[in-house]
Amino acid sequence: MNRIWSVLVVFGMAAALVSCGSNNSSSSSSTGAVSGLSNRALVSNSIASSTFPTLVFILDAKHDKFTRFSAGAGQQPGIMTLSGSRNLMLVASAADNLVALLDNTKERTIAGVGLAVGAATSMVFGPGNTTAYVAVPLAPVLNGPNGVVLVLDIDQSTRRYTVASRIPVAGVNQLEVNATASRIVALGSTNTAAVIDTSKVSIKVSDNTAATTFISGFDKAVDATFSSDGNTAYVYSCGAECGGTQASVSTVDMTAYHINATQALNAATAGYLSSGNLYVAGSKPGTTCKGTTAAANCGEVNVVDANTLAVKQGPIEVTDGFHNHIELQSGKLFVGAKRCSNVNSSTETRGCLSILDTTANTAVVSPDLGDVTGIAPIGGGRTVVYVVIGGQLRIYDAKTSALIDSNSQLDIVGDAVDVKYIDK
Repeated sequence: MNRIWSVLVVFGMAAALVSCGSNNSSSSSSTGAVSGLSNRALVSNSIASSTFPTLVFILDAKHDKFTRFSAGAGQQPGIMTLSGSRNLMLVASAADNLVALLDNTKERTIAGVGLAVGAATSMVFGPGNTTAYVAVPLAPVLNGPNGVVLVLDIDQSTRRYTVASRIPVAGVNQLEVNATASRIVALGSTNTAAVIDTSKVSIKVSDNTAATTFISGFDKAVDATFSSDGNTAYVYSCGAECGGTQASVSTVDMTAYHINATQALNAATAGYLSSGNLYVAGSKPGTTCKGTTAAANCGEVNVVDANTLAVKQGPIEVTDGFHNHIELQSGKLFVGAKRCSNVNSSTETRGCLSILDTTANTAVVSPDLGDVTGIAPIGGGRTVVYVVIGGQLRIYDAKTSALIDSNSQLDIVGDAVDVKYIDK
């Protein structure tokens, strides 16, 4: 089998990965020091300013403050993925097709690998954090459509971090993993979902096609959510919103590899599972808003019974756009979208973030303009949520469904992309 990729490995704190500086100090975690904080959030910054390079900033998430600590992660740090144990972070850099590995305990970058076949669009950790799976939709495949899931071999003791294998999946751009990392659902906006059995993946062979089972019967499948036991995946088909016909949510058996049931919906691109309820968001093309807004169109959230797939509540009106970020904090569902109908006038300002009250089943829209690219509920007993909107980090209080006071907001110098809370 001819390999379709080449590998560039960068170890430790090499200059290609690490820069000094943060938003309030020229010092950084590259000195070997750590912050000592118990409530931390990481924010990726993809555009360098005249003062600061591109970095992953380490924030004090207890007091909503910058620290003097940061880590480098390539030329354009963007999407991030936290390991189940919370001690590791993957950071993708689009400009140089790099995937950096951060040690959250040491607060520094420990390794990086360049992907010669294209930029990563989604990443998950495998069992025991000894492997990582990276979706590269533009990776070429011999005698087949583009799209590969790369398997990265992680050896923290030796800092060995390499592309070890590949799994062809046409157009793959989204990966979801269950709690034990035994199953990964790989999706590429097609009518098929690929399920990867990680127990059958070997880093000693170049091609792991035998580890993959393809399940058909979807209509532009774009995302998935796993049940708590990992035996069921809820797969979202976006239908007409993605050029197909019928949006829906389907339950998929992760052992028998078949669709158990499907519920048609107006729209479905992302969901969140909580207390037996599946909150499914999407935007049906041409859906006008019912409320008083200048926005051309609106999206919706439907509350679906996770056992029967019956629609319990909805549609609940939210912003339009392609919804791909949903997080829950203190009974409020933060629903983020990109390419929504931003409104900025003397009488109304609204962007792509909706905040849904799961008790009242009503939603309000944030006044912040721009695409939502990251949402992180903050722990430690707080009700705060960090949201990246339009390249800026914004801080919301779930109790009020509104921004905290303006004096407590943080100004990212550059262009923020993603945010993760890394402590329990």
